[in-house]
Amino acid sequence: MSTPAAVWYVGWPTTVIGLMRSFFPLTDTFWVGKLGIVELNALCSNAFAGWMLYLLCSVVACGVQNRVSMKVGAEKYDDVGPVLRDGLYGAVLTYAFLACLLPFTAVYTSTLGIQSGGTFAIGQSHLRASLIGSVGLCFSNILEATLRGFGSMKPALWVTAFMVLCNMVLDPLLIYGMGPFPQLGVAGAAVGTSLSNCIGAVMFYRMLIKDFKVKIPITRPDVKMLKDIVAIGAPIAVAGIVFALVYVGLGRILTSLDPMSLTAMGLGQQFENIPYTVTEAFRIGTSTIVGQWVGARNATRARDAGWSAIRIASAALIPFGVVFIAFAPQFVGLLTQNPAVAAHAVQYMYWNFPIVSFMALECAAEGAFTGTGVTYPVLVIAILLNFSRLPIAAALAPIYGVSGVWFTIVFTQVIKSCLKTIWLRKVFNDLIKEERGAGAATA
Repeated sequence: MSTPAAVWYVGWPTTVIGLMRSFFPLTDTFWVGKLGIVELNALCSNAFAGWMLYLLCSVVACGVQNRVSMKVGAEKYDDVGPVLRDGLYGAVLTYAFLACLLPFTAVYTSTLGIQSGGTFAIGQSHLRASLIGSVGLCFSNILEATLRGFGSMKPALWVTAFMVLCNMVLDPLLIYGMGPFPQLGVAGAAVGTSLSNCIGAVMFYRMLIKDFKVKIPITRPDVKMLKDIVAIGAPIAVAGIVFALVYVGLGRILTSLDPMSLTAMGLGQQFENIPYTVTEAFRIGTSTIVGQWVGARNATRARDAGWSAIRIASAALIPFGVVFIAFAPQFVGLLTQNPAVAAHAVQYMYWNFPIVSFMALECAAEGAFTGTGVTYPVLVIAILLNFSRLPIAAALAPIYGVSGVWFTIVFTQVIKSCLKTIWLRKVFNDLIKEERGAGAATA
C-alpha cells in the first residue's frame, strides 16, 4: 500500500470519528442555549476546563497508542496486552488525580473574572459533574488508543457513532428532566456526556478482547513501562494544557473588555471544534502510521508517511474554512439570539477560520512527533508561543479591543505551526541518520 493510501486508510475513519465527536459540545450548547444566556455563559466559561480535562485523560492514551503501534509494526502482537494493562492502571491514577481537583473548581471560575452570581454557581455545578464523571473518559481514551495503535479505525467509528447518539438522547432528558430522569440543568449536559463515555469504554473493551484477541494479564503494572508511556504522552498533553491555561488568561482579558466577548469566543470555538476534531483525527492517523514504520525500523517510510499526512490534513481543512466564513452569521444564529454575543462570535470566526489549514498542519505534525516517540519539541514550542499570547493580547486589547485578542490568537497559531514543521524535519533526519548508522555498524 502506498504512503498516501495508508494515510487515507487510517485517516478517513478517524476524520469521520472527529466530525462525530464535535457533536458532543455542539449538542450540549444547543440544549443549554435554550435555558437562557446565564446558563449559556456558564457552559461556555467551562470550555477551557473541558479541554484540560480531555488532555489530562489523554496523557496515558497518547503513550499507549505509540507503544501499541510500535508493537504492531514489529509484529509483536502478544506484547499489546501488557501495554494495555499498564494503560488501564494509568487510567485509574488519572481519575484519582482528577478527583483531587474537585475542591479547587472555584479557583478556575474566579480566574476567568467570574466571582459570583448565577453564572458562577451554574458553572461550578457543571464543572464538578464533569470531573466526577470523567471516569468514562479516562478508560475509553485508553481502550480507543489501543485500537488506534492497531490502525483499525472502522470499529472505533461505529462505537463513536453510538456514543454520540447516546449523548444526543441523554442531554435533553437530563437537562430538562423528562420522564424518570432528574432535572439537572446545565450539569445534565456533563452527566449525559459522562454516561456516553462509559458506554463507549465497555464497547471498546469488548471489541479488543473479542475481535482483536488482546489478552490483558491480571498482574501488577510494569512501572518502567508505565513511566515510558507517560513520558511520551505528557509533553503533548502538557502543551495542550498550557494552551488551555493561556485561553483562561485571554478569557480574563476579554471579560475586562466585554463580558459577552468571553461567551462569544466559547460559541465560536464550538464551530471551530468541528475542523479541530478533524485535525485530531489526522493527528491520530499520522501517529499510528509513523509509529508503525518506526517500529518496523524504517525511518524513511515513517518520514514519507508523516509529510503525506501533513499535506493531506492541510488540504482537507480548506473547505471547512470556506464554509464557516461564508455562513458564519447563520451558524452562530443556531446557538444564540443575543445580538452582542452573536456579533463578537461572528468576528471571531472571520479571524480564525482563514487559518484552519495551519491548525491542521500543527496537529498532524504533533501526531508525527508522537509516532517517533520524540514529543518534547511540542512542549517547548507550546510554552514559548502560547504564553507569549498573554502579553501580546494585553498590549493590543486596550488599543484595538476584542480584535486585538483575535489577532494575537491568529498570529501565534501561524508561527507555532511553522516552527513545529521545521523541528519535525530535524527529528526525521536524525532518525534516518541513526538508522543508517546502526545498519552500517551491523554490516
